[in-house]
Amino acid sequence: MEKETILEMIEAGDQLEFTSYEKPEEIAQVVLDNTGNNPKVEQVEQLSQYDGPDFEAGEKEVSDGDWVYLIHSRPIDPEMFLAEAWDNLPWDGMETVLYVDSDCRTRQQGSTGTDEDDILYKLSLDSSYWIDSSVVNVDDEGNVAVDEDEKENFKELIAEEMAEAVAEKVYKLA
Repeated sequence: MEKETILEMIEAGDQLEFTSYEKPEEIAQVVLDNTGNNPKVEQVEQLSQYDGPDFEAGEKEVSDGDWVYLIHSRPIDPEMFLAEAWDNLPWDGMETVLYVDSDCRTRQQGSTGTDEDDILYKLSLDSSYWIDSSVVNVDDEGNVAVDEDEKENFKELIAEEMAEAVAEKVYKLA
């Protein structure tokens, strides 16, 4: 692969990795170590070997003989996010977060990390957020619990809201 091709791909927004490693498992680990993204092995595509003088491409160094790998992005899986949120609802002081790499995590509400720019969507799991909805019930003793009969309504509502938020965020990134 030639330097010009590499630079064109980076300019187009492709995520490339350059290394002497030859196994997709090793590349996935390199991406995790270098970026915090956690690609699956299936997302790693070996393109070809670079043959030319060493150079820098953005923040990455490309050396003669390095293998060039394309890291395909994962499509956003709303079902994974919705399941994570539903399984943890209600949980006071917590939120479920969707990241650009399609990963989702539940964390303390209001907490921040180095990957805040990678967040596409946040959903509060706090009972006070859901108390006036049909998604939760409050018993005579004040205990809050999800209404299992409302699971599909919850998924539809949040999936629609999430799609709008993600589309807006992706538009801003472009």
